[in-house]
Amino acid sequence: MKKLFRVLGLTLLMVLLCCPSSVLAADVIWQLQWQDDGTLREEVQIQGGEVSDPDSTWRSSHRGDSLLLQRETADWSSYQELPDRLPLLVREINFVFGQITYLSIDSPPSDGLWAQLKGLSGFRLSISAPGYFKISETNKWEEIQYSWDCPDTTTWLPTGSLARIVTVDGFLSAVAIVLLAMLIIGIKFLNRLKKADEIIAEEFALTPPEESPPDQAEAQ
Repeated sequence: MKKLFRVLGLTLLMVLLCCPSSVLAADVIWQLQWQDDGTLREEVQIQGGEVSDPDSTWRSSHRGDSLLLQRETADWSSYQELPDRLPLLVREINFVFGQITYLSIDSPPSDGLWAQLKGLSGFRLSISAPGYFKISETNKWEEIQYSWDCPDTTTWLPTGSLARIVTVDGFLSAVAIVLLAMLIIGIKFLNRLKKADEIIAEEFALTPPEESPPDQAEAQ
């Protein structure tokens, strides 16, 4: 029994040491999930504060002593039209096999949910996407998800570029790979067929024609 308690204590200590203090003490956790079908799932968990009259797009509930706000949006264009959202500017560039999405920080709104979060300490923003992140502040590539931790929403991040997200259309990419593979196989097959024709032609060119013996020619 003592050994079990010792193991549990060590496990709890490791969890406390490994988890950032900003995560453990964050009063606001804002999660934005970009799904494979293009929809955006959003969840805001608020602890220790009250939010009055949230926008009608939010579904509100409680998880313990925390207020939970959830909603879904069709795409980034629809998200930009929402009156109550993250202060983000979104620019999308579409390609045949995917797209590049640029996220920039906009001026914060003076009212709404974001304005009511000013008095709370500890803000964590987590964005996940079916692609790769190029984080502006670190200039590094991250996969699937990235999080930003700040003391509060007022000192979140300076206005400017936040991240660049590169997504690839899996179906179109798979079709392109199959077509490319078939093209390569076809080219190799034609090259081998051409070489075989050349070898056969050389063999027949090097073999002299058979001549009839002189005796057989006179007999005829």
